[in-house]
Amino acid sequence: MKKIKRLLASFMVVAMLLTTAPLSGFVGLELPNISDIFASAYIASGSFGNNLTWTFYESTGELEIDGAGAINIYCPWKSFEEPIKIVVIGDSITAIGDNAFYGCNELTRVTIGNSVTTIGAAFSYCNSLTDVYYNGTEEEWNKIAIDDRNEPLYNAMIHYNYLKDGNTSGNCGENLTWAFEADMGKLTISGKGKMYDYAYNDTCPWDLFRTSIKSITIDDGVTSVGNYAFNNYRNLESLKIGDSVESINYCTFENCNKLTTIAIPASVKRIDHSSFSLCPNITNFVVDEGNSVYSSDECGVLFDKEKTIVIRYPCNNSRTNYTIPDSVTSIGNSAFSGCVNLKNIVIPGGVTEISAFAFTSCSGLTSMVIPDGVISIGYSAFSYCYNITEITIPDSVTDIDDYVFNECIGLADVYYKGTEDEWSDIPIGTGNENLFNATIHFNESDDIYLGACGDNLKCKFNPSTGKLTIYGTGDMYNYDCVFDNQNPMHSSSPWGLYMPGILSVTISEGVTSIGEYAFLYASTFSGLTSVTIPDSVTSIGDSAFECCSKLTSITIPESVTSIGDGAFNGCSNLTSVTIPNNVTSIGNSVFNSCDSLTSVVIPNSVKTIGNYTFAGCHSLTSVTIPDSVTSIGDSAFECC
Repeated sequence: MKKIKRLLASFMVVAMLLTTAPLSGFVGLELPNISDIFASAYIASGSFGNNLTWTFYESTGELEIDGAGAINIYCPWKSFEEPIKIVVIGDSITAIGDNAFYGCNELTRVTIGNSVTTIGAAFSYCNSLTDVYYNGTEEEWNKIAIDDRNEPLYNAMIHYNYLKDGNTSGNCGENLTWAFEADMGKLTISGKGKMYDYAYNDTCPWDLFRTSIKSITIDDGVTSVGNYAFNNYRNLESLKIGDSVESINYCTFENCNKLTTIAIPASVKRIDHSSFSLCPNITNFVVDEGNSVYSSDECGVLFDKEKTIVIRYPCNNSRTNYTIPDSVTSIGNSAFSGCVNLKNIVIPGGVTEISAFAFTSCSGLTSMVIPDGVISIGYSAFSYCYNITEITIPDSVTDIDDYVFNECIGLADVYYKGTEDEWSDIPIGTGNENLFNATIHFNESDDIYLGACGDNLKCKFNPSTGKLTIYGTGDMYNYDCVFDNQNPMHSSSPWGLYMPGILSVTISEGVTSIGEYAFLYASTFSGLTSVTIPDSVTSIGDSAFECCSKLTSITIPESVTSIGDGAFNGCSNLTSVTIPNNVTSIGNSVFNSCDSLTSVVIPNSVKTIGNYTFAGCHSLTSVTIPDSVTSIGDSAFECC
C-alpha cells in the first residue's frame, strides 16, 4: 500500500529566525533568504513495495531509498516538481527495476549498496550522471546483471568500496579536520577553532557517508559547529559535543530524527533556534550546571539560564501535560513545534510574548488559554494545530501576526476577553482565514471562560456569583502546586488564581475525576464554601481540596473508589464527611489538620488507613473502624 507523507505542512519551523533576534545578546548568523529557508524545510517521504521506504530532501535534491527487496514497481518520486540530483540506495536493496530514474536529467551521483544483483533500464536518459559509489568490490560490480539501456551508468565513474577506500577524511575549518570510521559509523571532528559554515544546498565533505554516520564526536578544541553541517543525518543516533564548543549554528542538526538526548556543555554560549529543528525523537536536553547562558529542567526542557525563555521542548517527551514555569516571560521561536504528544499546555501569567512558530504542528492540542498580559502572537505560532477547536485570547493582545492560525482547520470558537470593539482594533495578519471563520465570543457577560481542564472538559467562572463550573466528559487534568512571590501557594489549574473569589464549584455530570491539586489555595482568603460532585466521578486526586479552609461539608458520591493523599488536608472548617462504600483505602494525610471534624464513619470496604490520615483533627471525638481494616498507618490519629 502506497503511503506518501508530506512534512512541509507539519514542519515549517525552520523559518523561525525570521522574526526574533538571537538570545542573550549574541550576534546572529547571516540567514538565507525566505525561499531558501522554505526549501530547506521541504521533506517528502513514504513507503512503497513490500518493505521499501523513500525520503526526498528538496533542499539538496537527495532521494534516499531504504528497506529490503527490489525496486520494481511504481515509483512515487516520479511526480516531484523539483529535480532529483542525488540517489542513495540502501545496502539491502536487491534490484533496481526499469525506469526507476528514467529521465532524471539533473541526477549526478548515485550510491548503490552491495546487495544489488540486477539493474534494469533504470538510468536511461540520466545524462548528467558522473559518479556511482558502490559499496563493494569491482569484481562484485561486474557480476551485477546490468541492462544495456543504461548508457549513463556505463559512462559514469564507478567508485568501488567507497566506504573503505574512498576519501574518509579532510578539512572542515582552517585548523579542523574530519575523519570517518566506516566500520563504526563514527565521524570525528578534531583540531582547534571554528568549523566552516555550509549553505542549505551545499554538500558537506562527509556528505557521501550521510546514511552510514551513526555517531558524531566533536573533540575538545572545536569552538563552533557550522551551519547545516549535519542537516538531514537521519541515522545519527549519538552526539558528543566537546567542552570547548561555544556556538551551535543554523540548522546544524536539523532533521536528525534518531537523536534522543542532547547534552549541552558549560562552554556553549549560543544555540541557534533551528539547531535541533525536526528532531522528533529527542526526549530531553541536559545542560551542564556550569553553563552561564542555558539551563534545563527535570522534564528535559531547554531554557535560558534564568528560565525566563522557553527555548526548546523535547518533541518525544512522553508527557501529555506540561505547565510552563512561572518564571517564564517569553515562549521562544519554535519552542514547542512538532510536540505531538502534548495535549495540554499551561502558560503562566507572566508571559508577554509568544514567538514565531511557538506551537506549530502541536497536533495533540485541542484548546489553548493565552493568559492576560500577552501582547503579541508571533508569525505562524499555532499553524498546523489541526485539532485545536477553541482558544482564549486576552484583551491585552495588540497584534496577531501572519499565519498564526494557518491550517487550524478545526478551530471553531475563539473566546476573547475584551469587547467586540476592542477585537476590531487588533491588526490581524494574512493567512488567518481559520480565525476569521471561527465564532468569536466576546466578554459581554459575567462568565469568564477559562479554557480546557481535561481532554474533553471545559471550565468557566462567574465573578458576580463566585461560581466555578466544570463541564464536559472524562478526566480532569492533574495540576501542580505553584509557589511564587506574588501569591500564596496555589493550584496551576486555570482557576488557581481565582480561588479567593470562587465561593462554589459545580462539577457537571460526565466528569470522571478531580485532578491533583485542583483546588489548592493555601491562604485564609480561599473563598470556597461548597462543592457539588456528580455520580460520574470515580476518583479524587492528591491534595485536590487541600487548604480549602472555608469548606464546611462535602458529599462524596458512592461512585468514588479512590481518594488521593492529602485530598482534604488543611480543610480546617470541614465538620462532616461521608466516605463512600466503594473506597478501599484512605490515603496518607487525607484529613490531616481538619480541626473542625467531629466524627467519621469508615465503611466496611476500607482495608487500609494511611499515615497521618486524621492527624491534627483536634475536635474528632468519634471514629468507627470496621473489621475490614487490616492496616492503620503511622500517626494516623496523632493529636486527636
